[in-house]
Amino acid sequence: MEDGGHIKGFKISDRNVLEEISKKIESFGILLAGDGNHSLAAAKSFWETIKKTVPDNHPARYALVELVNIHDPGLTFEPIHRLVRGINPEKLLERFDAKIVESSLFNSGTECENKPEAGHSIEFITKNRRGFLIFDKPKHDLEVETLDEIIDDYAVEYEHDPEVVEKLGKEPESIGFFLPPLKRNEFFALIKKKGILPRKSFSLGKENEKRYYIEARRIMQ
Repeated sequence: MEDGGHIKGFKISDRNVLEEISKKIESFGILLAGDGNHSLAAAKSFWETIKKTVPDNHPARYALVELVNIHDPGLTFEPIHRLVRGINPEKLLERFDAKIVESSLFNSGTECENKPEAGHSIEFITKNRRGFLIFDKPKHDLEVETLDEIIDDYAVEYEHDPEVVEKLGKEPESIGFFLPPLKRNEFFALIKKKGILPRKSFSLGKENEKRYYIEARRIMQ
């Protein structure tokens, strides 16, 4: 569908091959659940509930997963933008301890001449203006943390498509915030440092790619 490609699977029965694969996976050191983490947690919880009453090789002990190299070009890190509506956008902007630079002062609409090398820059849009919040000395590691610290007091809407954010952010009593994507080369370092990333920090793939999942049969006890 829409050039989405296809997936083929096959069963590996050779125990030597299985052991080789198992050792290789163990050598990776860190495996992260990038999507479907709630499903995996539910499967683990189900197994913990029944494991004392079923054989060790019961199907519920296993989960179907797809292992992907984080540096695979087919795996993209996409930002999840924010919308706040039904508010006075100017009053909300006043709550940020940041310098506001209008978009007209930016080169190519994205880079500010006076942007600090170490700091956060978050673009926003309202009905009457567009600009960037510049945080010279942020206390957080990620732009999403800097932003959410303030807007979590409001009814926040999450949106993958920047065009939707731009359209809705221009409506009266609304403001849209555009967040940058996470840098994949810093991803594991962030996980080691923070343990758990803030909610809605990033998306694996674009919104329209979320239709494609590998599904397995339901396991009955």
